[in-house]
Amino acid sequence: MLVATANSMTGATRERFGALIADDEGREVARTLLAEGVAVAAADGADLGPDFATEAFDFLVEVGPSLRSSMLHDVERGRRTEVDALNGDVVRRGAALGVPTPAHRAM
Repeated sequence: MLVATANSMTGATRERFGALIADDEGREVARTLLAEGVAVAAADGADLGPDFATEAFDFLVEVGPSLRSSMLHDVERGRRTEVDALNGDVVRRGAALGVPTPAHRAM
């Protein structure tokens, strides 16, 4: 979920993660992506623990100022990205399990 969140946000915007979470709107997008991922994982039987989304968000905030994801590098170089393998997998699993994933679908 960490990678799907940070990579998709930076790849879609061509910005470092720290710049994206510098305001409430960006932080909300990150929290939403994490929450959707956790909901899909839980529906699929994974126990990530009750604080995973919060701990993951806090970690991303900590590393955010310097984070240039691999997806951002791929976008900048015109390479194929892993968005389908990351966010697309969350969307497909969510659909199969009846869990809405609009933020991951948007990515």
